[in-house]
Amino acid sequence: MATIISPSSPDDIPTATLALPTPTPAPRRLPPPCWTPEETVALIDAYKDKWYSLSRGSLRGHHWQEVADDVASRCPAHPAKTSVQCRHKMEKLRKRYRADIQRSAARRSASSWAHFQQMHSMEKGTDIPTPPPSSSSEEDEEEHNTKSNSVKRRINDLYNRHANQSSASTPGVRIKMPGAAAKPPNPNPRLIPNSSGKPSVVEAIQELGEGFVRMEKMKMEMAQQIEEMRMEMELKRTEMILDSQRRIVDAFARAIKEAQE
Repeated sequence: MATIISPSSPDDIPTATLALPTPTPAPRRLPPPCWTPEETVALIDAYKDKWYSLSRGSLRGHHWQEVADDVASRCPAHPAKTSVQCRHKMEKLRKRYRADIQRSAARRSASSWAHFQQMHSMEKGTDIPTPPPSSSSEEDEEEHNTKSNSVKRRINDLYNRHANQSSASTPGVRIKMPGAAAKPPNPNPRLIPNSSGKPSVVEAIQELGEGFVRMEKMKMEMAQQIEEMRMEMELKRTEMILDSQRRIVDAFARAIKEAQE
């Protein structure tokens, strides 16, 4: 705060005094909470159980509170820790674990940290509980199996229908040789049986592919016919519009000519 004194005579020089504010002392930082080895072990175990129950997902605020309650129940003789203290302590433990991993890899020696093995088993552990399958997943799987079976059934029906049509359209000529054993007729002449008397799988797949190709060709032909019909209808519509416009012009011309006469 500045105070200005006005001069009482011409020889006096005005002076000003500046009052500086009194500095406030900085707030005293509280020391970090002291964690005993028993509390640290309990914290690692409690965090591991909660972390695995969430399938290694991130912990929320209420999850950390549950971890703090678990630590307090495991160490009732020590002062209870808050959820924030547990989260900060766990972050420090994970940073120490990563630093020890890098240091051990560089020195090619095992870590001497007391909690290294416990943290390593938590980070690299595989005993994560798998959630039980829900009813919705079972219903989805059953629906998927039903759809797959229906698709397979439709493909088999299409293949059998095509095979019957091929065998009916191209009857074969059988010649019976004297003294030779009669062989059962091949239901599909296009399928060449192998040494075991069964049609080859390759031939069956090839026949099925040819059937799909023929279906696609039929679809393309139908699309081409529909496009041609659409173009014809469009041409007819244009002709009708031109014809109607011509008739309107002729009617106007006749009316003007009658008016002039």
